[in-house]
Amino acid sequence: MVLSYEHVWRDEKPNSLGPLEWDLSPHVAGSVGNVLTFAAAGATVRLGGNMPPPVGALVTRPTASIPYQDNPYSERPGRFSWYVYASAEGRAVARNIFLDGNSFRDSRSVAKHPLVGSMQAGLTLRYGRYGLTYAQTLQTPEFQGQKSLTNYGSLRLSVQF
Repeated sequence: MVLSYEHVWRDEKPNSLGPLEWDLSPHVAGSVGNVLTFAAAGATVRLGGNMPPPVGALVTRPTASIPYQDNPYSERPGRFSWYVYASAEGRAVARNIFLDGNSFRDSRSVAKHPLVGSMQAGLTLRYGRYGLTYAQTLQTPEFQGQKSLTNYGSLRLSVQF
């Protein structure tokens, strides 16, 4: 069981920068539970055209909720929008059952790093209720003996109903 909380400070609409728009959304997050206990802080910056309202934290984490908490399509139906973004987060991890092992008896475990950093950069294209996002994520090692950063890409196709 995990109890999670996230708060994102965001404006109602993006700021103007000539023909482009931009926004900055700092966030804090945390979880308490037998699976994962951590505290985190970070921020997301976006730059684009005809952007929907700020979407909040985009850094991937095991307890992430749906990043589109508002309906970003409602204000601009049928219009094309795009943005590039970069997001970073620092996390202090007290418990991770996948690294620490079983909560109630001895089991296999590894020595974890208590501080972990994540960075994500991506591109989102939208038309009306359809969206396509490519993101590249880098994460610092989570446990001792992990030889390099975790590095992966993701592709998300979304449709708002």
